[in-house]
Amino acid sequence: MRRATLMLMMLFAGLLTPLSCAPVVLVVNMFNPSRTAFVADIEVANRSGRTVAITPVGTVGPDGLRAVLPQYTRAFPAIPAFGSGDLLLADGEARRIIYDWEGINFSEIAVRCESGEYLQLVTDPEPTQDQYHAPKVKRYTIGNLADLEPIDEQVQQAVRQRLPAWQMWGILLVCCLPPLVLVWLIRAYRRERRRPAEPTVVDEDEAISEGESDG
Repeated sequence: MRRATLMLMMLFAGLLTPLSCAPVVLVVNMFNPSRTAFVADIEVANRSGRTVAITPVGTVGPDGLRAVLPQYTRAFPAIPAFGSGDLLLADGEARRIIYDWEGINFSEIAVRCESGEYLQLVTDPEPTQDQYHAPKVKRYTIGNLADLEPIDEQVQQAVRQRLPAWQMWGILLVCCLPPLVLVWLIRAYRRERRRPAEPTVVDEDEAISEGESDG
């Protein structure tokens, strides 16, 4: 019974093992020259007099679909950033943002005020034109918050629907588990096969009665 259970678990883990290719592909892309060729950086400075949280947003496709920029912690190797939205920026502080512009045009910076209200700084008024290109301007400044525009509905939706960093890294971690579990199950199965068979326990009264009947 134990062997059969282990075999079923091994089969299930084996079917899930291809998921472990996702982290491998991610690591390969960190050093892939064709990937790093699309990595660019911008700088966002806060001169608003308040602490704000920023989320850089881009436009995908001719329909103007918005999405949070895919960001990295460094240009090479291109390690995905732990967080891509609601990046705190104190007054007078500047932040460098490294992102992948392949398939997306940097178009807005969503700005969350201390009150929780969202505003936006438009960085590309025509983001569906000349797709796709590296940022034409490298430095952006958030000045008086009263001069910012109310946030566009699509931009705010992109900010709200972004995948939290802990979920992204959690998914990658789960993808790494099937092959590890499979190795552990194989070892457990081998130990089970090497285990000597348990002796059959015979009821003493039953053995006596069988002996008398034979006699």
